[in-house]
Amino acid sequence: MRRLVDSTIPFTVVYALYHHEYLGYLISSHVVQLLPDKQLSLVHQGIKTSNMNQFMEELDEKDQELVKLMEEISLKVVVKQFGGDQRKPNEFFFTKFKGEVVSLVELYIQRRLSKILPQLIDRQVFEMGKDGYPAHTPVKVLDEKATVLFHFRRNEDSTHYFPTIKLRGEKIEFQRKSVLICKEPAWLLLNHELFTFEQKVEGKKLLPFLRKKFIAIPTDKEEEYYRKFVTQIIERYHVYAKGFRINTIRALPRFSIILKQHNDSFDLIREVAYERFSFPLYQNGFVKAIMEKEESAYTFFRIERKSELEKEVERALDDIAPQKGTLSPWSAIPKNDGLDWLSEHAEHLKELGVEITQQESSTQYHLVKPELEIITEDDGDWFDIQAKVRIGGFEIPFIKFRTHILRNKREYILPDKSVAILPESWFSDYRHLLEVIESGKDETMRIPRYQAPILHMAQNGSSKLPI
Repeated sequence: MRRLVDSTIPFTVVYALYHHEYLGYLISSHVVQLLPDKQLSLVHQGIKTSNMNQFMEELDEKDQELVKLMEEISLKVVVKQFGGDQRKPNEFFFTKFKGEVVSLVELYIQRRLSKILPQLIDRQVFEMGKDGYPAHTPVKVLDEKATVLFHFRRNEDSTHYFPTIKLRGEKIEFQRKSVLICKEPAWLLLNHELFTFEQKVEGKKLLPFLRKKFIAIPTDKEEEYYRKFVTQIIERYHVYAKGFRINTIRALPRFSIILKQHNDSFDLIREVAYERFSFPLYQNGFVKAIMEKEESAYTFFRIERKSELEKEVERALDDIAPQKGTLSPWSAIPKNDGLDWLSEHAEHLKELGVEITQQESSTQYHLVKPELEIITEDDGDWFDIQAKVRIGGFEIPFIKFRTHILRNKREYILPDKSVAILPESWFSDYRHLLEVIESGKDETMRIPRYQAPILHMAQNGSSKLPI
């Protein structure tokens, strides 16, 4: 029977990297007995939450957290977590480890590895020996991060794609020499050093190049490949290209809400634009890449986004969304509700720097809220009323809106053929007045003195007649 570590005499905590046939690289926690000269002995024992208390003398808070995380990716726990019998792990891998289960297990392990690895920088880490000894080969977990540069070289018959990696400012040879320990983000093991990258590099972007120098994309596939894949790489990483251009754009963003009309509803599409390029405001990222092709030449525009400003504007718009709290706060908005919202928030949107844009082929709505000015003059038995509506650059006698208000028609065609939306309040506040007024000279209005309460009601914005 193998000896266990005696916690009453000196021991140390170590962490061991090992490879599992189905689960890939995992890490486990162990204690190793120390010899009188403080060297590691061959006596070792795994640490779990169930026996952690007896070794607390050498475990700080970080170690305790690591022990818990590593236990979650131990073979028995993974098998049990995904419906297998932990006493029969081989049966699980032969019968259940397929299809979606493989993806779920990988995601489960990768999430925990991404939490474990950064915490190992100041710990004792080793590669496990084939005999299970946890302190076989020392591994240094680097605090310094590597950088990656992706290369594209377009030739007559293909485009070659490959990465180069620098560590400590020097280019390193990693192909056929390194191992990918974690995929999201990427951690590489090379020459007994374990490191990650300044950018959060996806491991799957490096994986093909651990065994090959480059990937070749044939000319007949390049346009689709450039549009779908190269743009993604430009958005996330540093890129060096030969055979096509990458132009960087640094500009201030412009924000807009595009009014997309349907029969009885609107979609309000929020966009951000940099120079002549626009895209949805809610897209994440610090860089946006857009490809253009002219004849056989490709140009990529690498747009450096003001992400914090975009998020600030997006949050401000979310706070006043026309259908806030629903699954579609910006789409399928009833026509009148959408127009009221735009009119009500026009000034606030202007303060936010958000421009309202309408599609040229559709009805053009004048979205500035109309201003009504009413002046009355006492003329004996009558009151003369001069009422004018100012909307945009137009000044229109209020009496011209009489038919619309009495017939509940909110859309009024302006001289420039755009459509003004009459405020909903007008249909209650001024209906009684417009029912009783008479036309005066020069498109003014008149009302008998005995009906003055109706005039008073209209001037005070009340829809209730006095008793």
